[in-house]
Amino acid sequence: ATVEQASAWKETVAKEPGAAPLGDVTVHIGGNLSGQMIIGNNNSQESFNYTYHVAHGGVLNVAPKATVRSRLTPVMLRPRRFENLLDRRTVLPMLRESLWQGLPVEVYSAAGVGKTSLMRHVAHDEQLVSAFPDGVVYLSAHRQLAEDLLQSLYDAFYEASPPLKPSYGQVQQSLARKQSLVILNRLSLEKEEMDWLMAALPACTFVLVSVARFYWQEGAASALKGLPLPESIALIQIELGRALSQDEQYAAKSLWAALSGNPLQLRRAAAQAKADDESLMVLVLSMQAASAIALSKNGG
Repeated sequence: ATVEQASAWKETVAKEPGAAPLGDVTVHIGGNLSGQMIIGNNNSQESFNYTYHVAHGGVLNVAPKATVRSRLTPVMLRPRRFENLLDRRTVLPMLRESLWQGLPVEVYSAAGVGKTSLMRHVAHDEQLVSAFPDGVVYLSAHRQLAEDLLQSLYDAFYEASPPLKPSYGQVQQSLARKQSLVILNRLSLEKEEMDWLMAALPACTFVLVSVARFYWQEGAASALKGLPLPESIALIQIELGRALSQDEQYAAKSLWAALSGNPLQLRRAAAQAKADDESLMVLVLSMQAASAIALSKNGG
């Protein structure tokens, strides 16, 4: 930015009603800048948002102060309800008990075991949700930084025009008393990052969902397992759209053992049998033959 541009910006701000006198303003821009530039003490945005665009001749635009409004609570940012949840009889009571006490819960497992299905069910568990006066916020945290999640949580409770990126301190002040159930699915943060995020919402209760346990703090943790045999057979029958024959019952047991009760893999196997218009027994025999060939090649 040139001295003339900085002076013009200073003069514009000084004309705003109630604006405090400004001292000298020096703006240094290294390379192209697209987006928002914040100027002030401790990134304060109480007066203005400052946006500097260099793509069209280096124009400095001064935006008006953002108008921030609190959203009505309880906030209900929930995914679609998951109907007909199979099993999880031991997991759900543990989740409820820990969350009712205001303690965080970790749920972790390999892909396809049913973490997202369980969270969709939990987000609509009215017995649980009623304990949180400010509602439920469910976020997909896939490839999200801690800073992005913090912004999303702020936006869940407040709306600003023009859009506002508050400082960490402003978020703490705004969200300190919010009592919400926060479900973060597909997390990939480090423990220190999670501590930083949770510190901004001390009255909220978190469910942390990931492929491996990482938080190792107070609260409960559950390593989600595959489905038991009866529920696995029920899932296969739902996917096939019919009951299994006696022979297919034995094949389903072999399939369950081979796939460790992984719901996603069981559904894919049943869908393949249905698409190929073959019995489950034929599919299992094909899988066993392919596995034997692979083992013989590795042994060779």
